Amino acid sequence: MPSKNARLQQWINYRIRVCLQDSRMLVGSLLAFDRHMNIVLADAEEFRKLKIRHKLADGKHQTEEKEVKRSVGLMMIRGERSRQET
Repeated sequence: MPSKNARLQQWINYRIRVCLQDSRMLVGSLLAFDRHMNIVLADAEEFRKLKIRHKLADGKHQTEEKEVKRSVGLMMIRGERSRQET
């Protein structure tokens, strides 16, 4: 079975999605990685979900979930921050 590094090598210069432990998701072009699974992404975008609470007229609260997108550019992600998915 190929190692994780060998499997990741085939995705160099392709757009990939990286899920972080704090539930953020990053999408960008994979430029480089190392044996610790530190990853460098180019043209990266960050997606995160926000929960917004609205107070209604009757005193109750309504929760709305909204996805927020942010353009980051060049980004390095430490290997310990990403979820290890196989």
